[in-house]
Amino acid sequence: MRLFERMRWVVAGAVFGAGLLVLPGCRVDDDDDTDVDPEGTPPIIEHEPVPDGQPAMVEVDVECSVTDDEDLSAVTLYFRVTGTEAWNFAYMYETEESGHRLGKISAQVVTSDGVDYYIRAVDAGVPRAEETAPSGAPENFHHFSVAVLGESLPFFEDWEAGSLGGLGWTVVVDGFPDYEWEQTDTAALSGDNSVMHKEGINEISALKDWLISPPLEFDGETDMVVNWWEAVVYGGDVQVHQLWVSMGSPDPEDGDFQLVADLTAPEDDEAWTPSDLHDITGIVTAGIGYVAFYYEGEYPADRWYLDDVYVGEPIPRFELVDVTVAPTNFDPGDTVDLTITVENVALVDSLELEGRLGSDDGELSFPTQIVDYGIIEAFQTSSGAGAFEMTVAVEHPHNAYLALTLTLDDGEHSWDLPFEILMGEETYAEVDYDATDTDELTLTVGHGDPAAPAYETSTEVANAAGTWTTAITSEAAYLPPGPGEERWWLRVDNDGLYPATIDAYSILWGGTPFVSDEAPIEVLAMSSAVIYLPPLPVIEATAVFTNPDPVAPGDTGVEVVVEVTNQGTVSTAGPLTGTLTSAEADVSNITGTDLEFGEDPLGFGDSATNATSFTFDVDAGHTSDDDLEFTLVMSDGVDSFDVPFAVEVPWASVGLEELIIDDSDGNSDSIIDEGETVMLTAALRNTGDFSTAGPVSVTLAINPASQATVTLLDDHQDLNVALDAGQPHLEPGAFEMRVDQGYMGDSVILDVVITDGQDTWTGTYSLEVTQRAWTTIAGSYDAIWDNDGGVEGNSAYMFDIAELHYKTDGQVLWLKTDSYTPFDISTLWLTWVFYDVPNWWRMHFLYSDFKLYDDWFDGRFAGDEVTPTEPIVWSTEQDGQIYSFIFRVLLEDMEVDGQSLRLGMFAGPCAFSYYCDTAPDLWFYLDLANAQYGQDSDLLYVFTW
Repeated sequence: MRLFERMRWVVAGAVFGAGLLVLPGCRVDDDDDTDVDPEGTPPIIEHEPVPDGQPAMVEVDVECSVTDDEDLSAVTLYFRVTGTEAWNFAYMYETEESGHRLGKISAQVVTSDGVDYYIRAVDAGVPRAEETAPSGAPENFHHFSVAVLGESLPFFEDWEAGSLGGLGWTVVVDGFPDYEWEQTDTAALSGDNSVMHKEGINEISALKDWLISPPLEFDGETDMVVNWWEAVVYGGDVQVHQLWVSMGSPDPEDGDFQLVADLTAPEDDEAWTPSDLHDITGIVTAGIGYVAFYYEGEYPADRWYLDDVYVGEPIPRFELVDVTVAPTNFDPGDTVDLTITVENVALVDSLELEGRLGSDDGELSFPTQIVDYGIIEAFQTSSGAGAFEMTVAVEHPHNAYLALTLTLDDGEHSWDLPFEILMGEETYAEVDYDATDTDELTLTVGHGDPAAPAYETSTEVANAAGTWTTAITSEAAYLPPGPGEERWWLRVDNDGLYPATIDAYSILWGGTPFVSDEAPIEVLAMSSAVIYLPPLPVIEATAVFTNPDPVAPGDTGVEVVVEVTNQGTVSTAGPLTGTLTSAEADVSNITGTDLEFGEDPLGFGDSATNATSFTFDVDAGHTSDDDLEFTLVMSDGVDSFDVPFAVEVPWASVGLEELIIDDSDGNSDSIIDEGETVMLTAALRNTGDFSTAGPVSVTLAINPASQATVTLLDDHQDLNVALDAGQPHLEPGAFEMRVDQGYMGDSVILDVVITDGQDTWTGTYSLEVTQRAWTTIAGSYDAIWDNDGGVEGNSAYMFDIAELHYKTDGQVLWLKTDSYTPFDISTLWLTWVFYDVPNWWRMHFLYSDFKLYDDWFDGRFAGDEVTPTEPIVWSTEQDGQIYSFIFRVLLEDMEVDGQSLRLGMFAGPCAFSYYCDTAPDLWFYLDLANAQYGQDSDLLYVFTW
């Protein structure tokens, strides 16, 4: 690289002086989006200008949203110090929000002169088009003013809170533009980071680099110092280390920096050493100023580390070294002595110090709260003139961390040193679990409502049996486990395909184990379970008494007494009270709130009833014979319990149990087929507790959800008999129906209206055209996890084929594909391939869209799409273990006129492969990398009808 005499480089963006702004690797003339056509359709830029008053020397985010009909080539942010001519630029990158762009104006450009900027977007169209914000840039541009706000003193920098630019530090490079100051985690005095200058390499020109602080607000105090910790590597090669201060410009080129000291290298190579205390009182005045470190060296040179830089009054700093508690083991109610040792880690001695011990914990008091610490010299320790005394209230939770603060005060300054001590022992929750290699378990321990926990901590475990132990001492206020708010729970989420076992769940508090009686338990695949510690009482309604008995429609002021029994293993915390509620539309005027159920807690197996009756009204129209559902909301003063029960309201209730098909005028197979006219025998039953008020009649109607087209030739039947309670009735030839159009599997849904002249009962009844059972395709069993990408835990987009089934009448084919894993039709695609010599056919399901092709392999799987004679019907089923995809297609649409087909399929996509699974295995292979693919029809499944 050729270096010009006045060219200097700055980390993250700007060069001071000369009016030239340069980004390393991002020169303005490097912007390659210059060949655009103004006649193209430009992008649209939406941007809210940056407000005035941005803080000086702090990086500024610029945001915008860009949309375009074409893809975008680049979105670029141009910026400069106001008053200069040349523009610098940085690319604006898309965030996680589509179309949203973010660019950054580097901290060094954000000076008191203000900042100009504009945004330019170029698309990838032909021809390319561009737009700027504001329009007409660069002649027009946005501008924001800058407020120079100095950091307050004392100023301390340990490089932990962000990047150099984000922290407001500037690096100016006057020599070779590399190996400059940088943040590093390779060495640190405190925390994880320090700042470092590298030594460079051979055969490059000298390194001359400035590290300049953020603006500092000097208040004109009489004493002002700078000190830091440093380390060097290759200390024998130190050439120039210097400390400078400027009360004017932060640009060394402007000449405002004054040399404070030429620095010598620390004596111990690689060891952290405190610097001298550098007095800058004679240089600084009230106002904004800057502190700078200067490094100069030509290889071989040294590597210089800085950490914990301090600018301010020459005051000490303290760190807590040790806390000794006597006696070591103490309990609530005890008084203990605390001896607290601190160290002065600054370069100056302290004044006379007083130590005060305090806490926000209201259950801690301090008989001896103040201890004299005297003068603590630089880098010396002190344990004070004696011990503090602390008393713990008897009511304080045991086995807890006690949060304390030691405040040191010299009459002019104070320092807070927070710390914790443990009273008693750590508390742990422990879970023993037994899983298989394909289990995916999440264990969560907490207290409060499991759906909205007051506290919870979780872990994911897999692949083996084991024990999970987690510390919960921080929740001492809710320990040991007890009823109500102190009750703990374990939630187990099993996302695997096999059951898992929780062998034990316990909490170890103060050396005492509290063990759940609910373990061991089995948690089924794809399910969850909750274990409580201690277990909840189980309150159930064991008897219900009403007055009147029985209850009838229209009754008012019905009195209810409920017997409840504790079926759990623990007693209630106190006597029970109950409030009656109901969501029934036919229930009104409920009375009874917080009624008492006995005077004592309810132990295991004990029962109690409400001494005062609940009451309610029943609507006169409740003639369905259905029970009225109630919930008794109960409390033992700590926990609440929802106790459901029902009240019988006996009445007549007539329903259609079955329609028996008579197709003797058709093919006499007792199932309905397209074109058949059938007689329907009605089987009814009065399932209520009363007889009907009179003779019963039944009327049918076609429900709009029916798939088949049906005509009811006779839709009404009078039975001419009343039905007694529990009485069945068979009415031969009650209805006549013709199936005008319907394919195998199509449903016929009938609306049923039954009346006895006083009451009416409604419902639906479904029939299926040409009902047939599923037949499993021989040999179609497919092993679990045999699929490409079918790795345990990688099931987000998986369809793992289990088995195939079919049914057909020679005209319609129904096919059911079972999967071991759940699937999401919004991401799933499935492909079935049929072979009927000599033709290939392909059924393709993609994201809820079904397509049929008249070949599958020609033209690399393209084929010609076929419009089905009838729409392809599809559905899904899940039983918790097997997930099925089902579809119906007409055989004539695939030109199948025989009684046999061959079938293969594959599914996808998977996270790490092109397709998830094939069945049969190996019938089809696809090698995208080498553009190889093929199939073997002899491996396909064969099924006949």
